[in-house]
Amino acid sequence: MQKYLIILTLLLCSLLLQSQKNNTSNTELNKLYPSGEVVSKYHNDWTRSHYKKRIRAFKNNPLSKHEIVFIGNSITEQGEDWSEKFGIQHIRNRGIAGDVTDGVLKRLNEVTHFQPKAVFILIGINDLFNLHHDETGRSNLKYFKIVPSARYVAKNIQTIASKIRKKSPQTVVFVRTILPTRRQYLKEDVRMVNDLLRGYEKKGDYTLIDLYSEFVDEEGLMKKTLTRDGVHFNEKGYEHWVEFEKPIIREVMTGSRLFSISNYFGDKQAAISYTFDDGLQEYYTLVYPKFEELGFKATFWVNGNTINLGEEGLQTKKPRTTWAQLKEMAEEGHEIFNH
Repeated sequence: MQKYLIILTLLLCSLLLQSQKNNTSNTELNKLYPSGEVVSKYHNDWTRSHYKKRIRAFKNNPLSKHEIVFIGNSITEQGEDWSEKFGIQHIRNRGIAGDVTDGVLKRLNEVTHFQPKAVFILIGINDLFNLHHDETGRSNLKYFKIVPSARYVAKNIQTIASKIRKKSPQTVVFVRTILPTRRQYLKEDVRMVNDLLRGYEKKGDYTLIDLYSEFVDEEGLMKKTLTRDGVHFNEKGYEHWVEFEKPIIREVMTGSRLFSISNYFGDKQAAISYTFDDGLQEYYTLVYPKFEELGFKATFWVNGNTINLGEEGLQTKKPRTTWAQLKEMAEEGHEIFNH
């Protein structure tokens, strides 16, 4: 009887994931993306044009369910194929050169609709260039409205993370600290935004990745060896980024950081935990491979006296797992505990 209940549970899990496959019509898809000549009043004239081109590209190659999404500006966009860089499949580039936090808020519908496994956000430096527009020396760019403050930028980033969590509660959200530049006039505001982001992390909407500390020198500027122009990375900069974040991406892909959250009773949260008792052999032959296929992790309770009870266990019609099998499951991120 217990065996059939296990199979039924696994079938239900499969049906649940199958129902989440991408069946979005073209009409529904179009509604996921911002439209209009002006999307954000904080975009400069160049960004207004480029933003629309990138949105068209996103429409032509939409996300799929349960991928990893990188959201950002030119530093993210110029990374191009992030899957190739990390050597890990299903990492999607949603960077738009020149974009600001307000522009990201306007394009979150696509992201939340496809329920990504994880989202990594790096945004805000163009807000600060906007704020300091009279110090940039770039008179060729026209700004239509000026960002209010560094605090506004940090709050917008926190809002981005909050919106993703509310609309896609199973998505793990990472916020990267804003990178340093070699522009002295940006240094203090970059620090202020990052300090605020460290404080906002306590709200629980995201996990902070301190990318800033990996690239800053002793003067509070971006390390010269990692940038081509004082703002954007050179090849060595991108290599360092990948080296630093690869362990985090791998954790996300193996599911060791992931758990599904369901909202109930207002804004309270609940997690679903899968547990299996008695160390039965069928947990290894049936449950374990199916959970690996679905990306789920479970807790298996065993009795030390019955481990390795294989053929002998047939006398009770309940053969048990072996030490080697338990070790394999543990190495894949499942929990093994003793009764």
